[in-house]
Amino acid sequence: MQTYVGGGIADITPDIGIPLAGYMGKQRNSVNVNDSIYARVITINKGNEYFVIISLDLLCVDKSYVKQCTDLIFNQYDIPSSHIFIHATHTHSGPGGIMQESSIANKAFPYLNGWIAKDYQLVMDQQKQIIKAVEDSILTLKPCEIKYGEEKTHGIAQNRNKLDQKFKPKLKLVEFRFETGEKNLLYSFPCHPTILHSDNYSISADFPGVTSSNLEEYSDINLALFLNGPCGDISTRFTRKDSTFNEVNRIGKLLSNEVFSLLDKMEKQNVQQMKISNIKVKIPVREFENENNLEKRLKELEKTYNHKQRQCKSSGELRHLQSKIEGISSTIQVGENIKNIQNVEISIQFLLLGNIIFIGMPGEIFDETGQEIMSFLDNLNVIIAGNTNDHVGYIVPTHYYKEESYESFMTLFEKESEELFRDESIKNVQGMIKNL
Repeated sequence: MQTYVGGGIADITPDIGIPLAGYMGKQRNSVNVNDSIYARVITINKGNEYFVIISLDLLCVDKSYVKQCTDLIFNQYDIPSSHIFIHATHTHSGPGGIMQESSIANKAFPYLNGWIAKDYQLVMDQQKQIIKAVEDSILTLKPCEIKYGEEKTHGIAQNRNKLDQKFKPKLKLVEFRFETGEKNLLYSFPCHPTILHSDNYSISADFPGVTSSNLEEYSDINLALFLNGPCGDISTRFTRKDSTFNEVNRIGKLLSNEVFSLLDKMEKQNVQQMKISNIKVKIPVREFENENNLEKRLKELEKTYNHKQRQCKSSGELRHLQSKIEGISSTIQVGENIKNIQNVEISIQFLLLGNIIFIGMPGEIFDETGQEIMSFLDNLNVIIAGNTNDHVGYIVPTHYYKEESYESFMTLFEKESEELFRDESIKNVQGMIKNL
């Protein structure tokens, strides 16, 4: 049975002046557009089934945004929401105003929404463009050959909590190659797009935008869609030289060069069938530490930070302490914001395409979690995408709670939630492949 694939791209850049999402502190109203942000879509058709993968240059999406978008697609193309995968690349230089006020992430972390209420006009404008990209992807459906490859990378990303750890994250690439020689690419790489920090006021897709644009400049590449992998603790904190647009271009070029290199090493996939699955997992919300205790610990950390700053300690060590300070500062308010929420129902989405399994998760999972899932599914080519179909923040392995990392301060969930998340995902995939 032949596999058909099509692609579409649409510009979703907002007007200048919209607040940018992603950082604590004061509201950042955008002053210009450094590079446009896009919706990129790949639609796969096999037999009578469609699966739509949408990647958006946004910090995050919530259930409300996803439902609004999937309802529009269903009404127009009769493709159900269970067959639509909406991913945010997690740029911290995209627009706020995306999330519903009742969203748990917006309640807990209002800066994720740019410190503003949902901007319904902005969302409607974006979704018109997304539907246009979906339409283009359906209109361009053609039979294709599917190839897969993966390779370790160097010098792009690092585990931001383990500076001494040798870390070479994998780039994963799916090539949908048409008879004409043209291709649509889907590439996955785990890394926070946070080269641009909180002093940036320009709209930007950060380094993934540069990578995709570099790839799409070639006449035989119609589309290069980015999925951010298990990046909860992965960033450019220790690999970037500074937080400028020159550095965004440098890191983006490094990654696009890695994609080009990998294209020569791809293996053809035998795609006999496509299977789609969705599961729901109920995750308990944590009880936050007493505010007085947190205030005391915050003062101790600030004292330690000032002492080490006077000793001229390395910027990496100081940044690690600073991130803990940010985590405790935010936690003091978060506990009050979500104190009446007992648990959160999380949806996880799966697409099995031959020997490739896509797993869409609604939070920021750690590299460790991704590695554990892949080790149990080592007979498959596993692509995990965080920030997909919702946003619930960090999902942290239990031992990190003792280590008191930034992410363990910021997580909304009880200990062992990550293990539940991990185990349910593995069990579901094993069930999907059982009768193949």
